[in-house]
Amino acid sequence: MTRVHFVLRGLPFSSFIRLTALLIGALFLSGLGCALDAAPPGGDELRFRFPGQAAQVLLGDEGFVAVDKGFALASTGGSTREIEARFERRGGLKAVLPASGEGKVRFHLPGGFEIGVREIGAEGEGAVVERAVAYRRQGGTSFWSAVDAGYEEWLLLDAGVANGGAPVAEWEVDGATLRQQGDAVEVVDDAGAARLRVTAPAAYASGGRPVEARLEVRGATIALWVDAGSDEVLVDPIWAPIGAMSAARANYTATPLGNGKVLVVGGQNAGSVLGSAELYDTVSKSA
Repeated sequence: MTRVHFVLRGLPFSSFIRLTALLIGALFLSGLGCALDAAPPGGDELRFRFPGQAAQVLLGDEGFVAVDKGFALASTGGSTREIEARFERRGGLKAVLPASGEGKVRFHLPGGFEIGVREIGAEGEGAVVERAVAYRRQGGTSFWSAVDAGYEEWLLLDAGVANGGAPVAEWEVDGATLRQQGDAVEVVDDAGAARLRVTAPAAYASGGRPVEARLEVRGATIALWVDAGSDEVLVDPIWAPIGAMSAARANYTATPLGNGKVLVVGGQNAGSVLGSAELYDTVSKSA
């Protein structure tokens, strides 16, 4: 400590000022670099890494905007009927994304069905990137967008993550039961009816090379497997409603009949009381 004080006292004042400025600048740049690393990548980076797929990721059917405690689809720019029609295209499925990656995506369907989905390893504040919402995650970035079929999450994974040795991503689901259906997963309500279907229809390695992806049920968790030979990967799990009933209902009763069908009775539709009933087939996923 004595030697350090001696050296500093021996410096000309102007040199001391320059040295101090350099130290402060280095600390500032270091902090700025950490802050930039914590932010999700923008659209330009995605277009550079996957130019053939970037538009599909970033330019969904509708854009997200920041709302209280998260992100939701923008509800402006159309009549009430036009806004309702957008949700009807998704079977009435609505989603609210969390403000940060550690939070849960909340999915809602007519009739009061609701689940929470937490992506394990997602972290940091979400950011609107064009028409999508991006979150940092371990080994990459997740981009959520809205499509006619439902809600699509594109995972941009760094080189070395998709090597086939372990799942590249996992989601914890609460409020429903998970059921394996081939390489897809069904999200089942308390009556035994499949309400959502999760698939991973597209996955690309570096250069846009198609690779295989599959989903696996692990209790209350969905695991995504991709083997791209350790290349960087872009893969798109989709959360979509299935088996829509002939009439949208809220506050209805659902009775399992023991033969794979569920009797759905009454309820409300747009404020009107429904006196009708219909059978929902849990095998064909239709009414």
